[in-house]
Amino acid sequence: MVSEGLKELIPLAKCLKELGTETFEKLENRISFQKKIYLLQACGVNLGYVFRWDQYGPYSRELARNAGIYDEGREEIDAVMDEFQFKKSVVMVLKKAKELVTIPPDLRKIPEINEVDFVEILSSLHFLSTDEDHPENLPTDPEIINKTNILLVSAKPHLKKYEPHLEKFWCHLYKFFPSLENIRMQVAMV
Repeated sequence: MVSEGLKELIPLAKCLKELGTETFEKLENRISFQKKIYLLQACGVNLGYVFRWDQYGPYSRELARNAGIYDEGREEIDAVMDEFQFKKSVVMVLKKAKELVTIPPDLRKIPEINEVDFVEILSSLHFLSTDEDHPENLPTDPEIINKTNILLVSAKPHLKKYEPHLEKFWCHLYKFFPSLENIRMQVAMV
């Protein structure tokens, strides 16, 4: 039997496991799990975390705190985790989010690309360009996209090496967050 305080962390633990994040020891792991949960929530699974802009992009203090609590009670939570089942709709969104945070073949060709930079770029572009009330609405205006790119590389100089490839990152995001404008165009063509 898991204690009540740890019981509420089971959904987070299952999501982290499903998204391939199970350790928080290194800074890279902590950056990665924050970005993955941000993107999961943007895809539609609301775990209740509020994200603000931080040195490494979208960051939630409560998520960091809960990850620490989970890490301390990991054995107890993991022992009962399989008893907790998500609704099918959540499972489908988790699958979508897992695909979103997996580096696709065309982006794997970028020299030095790694999972942490990948999810940091995706989550940062998304955070900087969307309204928190409508995270599904990515911009389509080239001027807004260009301003977001400039903001990204100025706020995160360590990601400047990816600047020539940002269009590919946007294309990847659009696969998972098609803009309303693109959807309207697709419907109009039918």
